[in-house]
Amino acid sequence: MFEEQIMTYLQPYQMQPADLQELSQRIGKRIDAQPRRPDRRIAGNGALQYGWADERQREAYADLLAASMAGKSVHPAFVSMVGQMDDMDMLLLRNIREQQAMPIADCYL
Repeated sequence: MFEEQIMTYLQPYQMQPADLQELSQRIGKRIDAQPRRPDRRIAGNGALQYGWADERQREAYADLLAASMAGKSVHPAFVSMVGQMDDMDMLLLRNIREQQAMPIADCYL
């Protein structure tokens, strides 16, 4: 719904046109209200890494940018952390996001 506006917001980051369109579509599916311009630190870092990211990371970058455009607080460090995450990390974050609660984990040496 807001793909054109999102593309305009992400245009300055010199993404490949196909990547820009794909990312805009992914973000557009996650936003149901008027998007705001994303934080430059988040949008720029996400756009730089998006071109060579795998499918799982592309979904995570789209989630981060959508959250930043929807007015939610997103720390800029999350973008660089996404590139280092494995499937278990993504599952944990997805569960926290959906349940709005932090599960308790016992750690033993």
